[in-house]
Amino acid sequence: VGKPRPTVHSVPEAAARTAAAPPASSEDDFDISGWLAEDAQEDERASEVTRETIADMGKVDTAPIRLTPVEPTIAKEPPPKPHTPAKGAGKFQVPKRIAESSGAAADDALRQLFHRRKP
Repeated sequence: VGKPRPTVHSVPEAAARTAAAPPASSEDDFDISGWLAEDAQEDERASEVTRETIADMGKVDTAPIRLTPVEPTIAKEPPPKPHTPAKGAGKFQVPKRIAESSGAAADDALRQLFHRRKP
């Protein structure tokens, strides 16, 4: 809309530029009559839709709905599945002896880990 102005380098320069600018027309800036007219049109459209909906509701068939009775059935439960051990069950070995202390148990565990036989 307007041409770009040079950069302002100080506060007094900005104040002088603002004071020299023509005041904005308050009538143009705050004219909301267009908004109000749009709201009135939307309200009129909404009330028309409401009137049509109410009119359509009067055309609904109000005859009773007839339901046929259904015999209740008892669902049979499937037979239980046999228990199967999880994958990998039984792979860990129980230590054969109990260590004298937790340090000795850790040493034994590391020794077994690093001295495994390779398949």
